[in-house]
Amino acid sequence: MMHVLQKAPTQHRRNFFTEDDFFQKLLEKHLDEDLYAYAYEELKKFGDSCANHIDERAAHTDREGQPRLLRYNKYGEEVSEVWVNEGYKQTVAETYKTGIVGYVHKEIPGLGRKGSYTYSFAQGYLLSQAEPGFYCPVTLTLATAYLLDHYADEAIKQRFLPHVCATGDVELYEGATFLTERQGGSDVGANVVQAKEAGGHFRLYGEKYFAPMPVCVV
Repeated sequence: MMHVLQKAPTQHRRNFFTEDDFFQKLLEKHLDEDLYAYAYEELKKFGDSCANHIDERAAHTDREGQPRLLRYNKYGEEVSEVWVNEGYKQTVAETYKTGIVGYVHKEIPGLGRKGSYTYSFAQGYLLSQAEPGFYCPVTLTLATAYLLDHYADEAIKQRFLPHVCATGDVELYEGATFLTERQGGSDVGANVVQAKEAGGHFRLYGEKYFAPMPVCVV
């Protein structure tokens, strides 16, 4: 009797961008020729990442690797540190490095010009198919970058904008909102914030309880 070994079928590697013909045509319509040529190649790579290893890491974070509050260290001392799994951190680094926030406000290397919100939203559309929860802090960081770029004085802008627009070149500061404080949790109206005048300006004082990574609060 002869035994025949059959090779298992190769699993098709998905790509959220190349599989979506309508999305490609929509971007071609709304982006100018140079930016579309750049965006097409970048979104093709990001679409592959989102459909495969970013999606795999998202499933791990959702089922097993959710952030955890570590109240005490091994000596029983209160530290209140937030543990975030390494896969999530990798997704953070990979996503912001694409310029999903940064290239709205600074030039794209090799292209000699800024991107646009349309291009950024296209990246978010691909990301949301794998990590919709993570796209939330990305949009908050977009909002923080907009406020800094349009309304901050030069000293504040120089201090914070490079970090909010980081693409792997400097430490990243993500945007955040007052949604996780002890007074209200997701009940925004129950949170307490004080504005105190200091040197002709106002400073806001309040809690930011859940902040595992550097943040700018809006």
